[in-house]
Amino acid sequence: DVSPPGLSSGSPRGLGVSSRCMAGRQMLVVPLLSLVLIVAGDGSGVAESEVNERLVLKRRAKEDARQAFDSSHQAAFDEYGRLIRYGHDIDRVECSEHPGPRFSCRVTEYSPRKYLTREERLLAQQIRADKQEEIDSSFGLEGPGAALRRQRVKKEQKAKCALLEEWLAKFQADSSPQHRGFFAEYLASNYEDYSALRAIAERGKANSRTKRKAKTLKRHIALHVHEDKLPPMCRTSDLKDMSATIQTHVQDLEDCIHEPHKCTILNDEL
Repeated sequence: DVSPPGLSSGSPRGLGVSSRCMAGRQMLVVPLLSLVLIVAGDGSGVAESEVNERLVLKRRAKEDARQAFDSSHQAAFDEYGRLIRYGHDIDRVECSEHPGPRFSCRVTEYSPRKYLTREERLLAQQIRADKQEEIDSSFGLEGPGAALRRQRVKKEQKAKCALLEEWLAKFQADSSPQHRGFFAEYLASNYEDYSALRAIAERGKANSRTKRKAKTLKRHIALHVHEDKLPPMCRTSDLKDMSATIQTHVQDLEDCIHEPHKCTILNDEL
């Protein structure tokens, strides 16, 4: 036996040294395993964070695209708060990813709706309130809240000009006689008052109540498209020409309502 005195392999003291060596090895292994797990966990967390960031950026880009679309495709009203046309519902939004990362999204599919959203109803109420205040205060651009009213009026005028420019593009692209394609296919689907007046004329017969309604619709249309009612920022010669053509056509529709047997403008289209 070459073990030092008192440290024989069979002695309790010898067993104590062996146990301490084993415990030291285990303590060394455990921190190493913990370090490996921590490193692995950190890598997973970084990857998950990157995925979450991409999802947030994409969601924001989608929301921006929706808001931009809604601002230009919401329901349109005249200066008295009457509906010109309904807005559109978004059916599909597509996004492209770019380095950064960043996303660019756009609305690729949409459909017309036949109802007003809560925001659109509030907008119509605000326009009517502004118009009434304007009438009550002899133009309404002075006094308390005048700056805010002027700002709203300017915004409404810009929206009206954008709408009329859209009409003008369709009007000029139509080569049919008297722009009948523009009236039958486009304006009838994009101007509620005109659509209602045209429907009365197409029925061929009208009682006194319906004729009064037609007269009211004609007046509403004139208040919207008459040259004097065009916003100053879009009183171009092209828009004035379109305005005159629309009013002539509307007068022809009213003649069809009062004398359907003499109506030719609709018969030529059918």
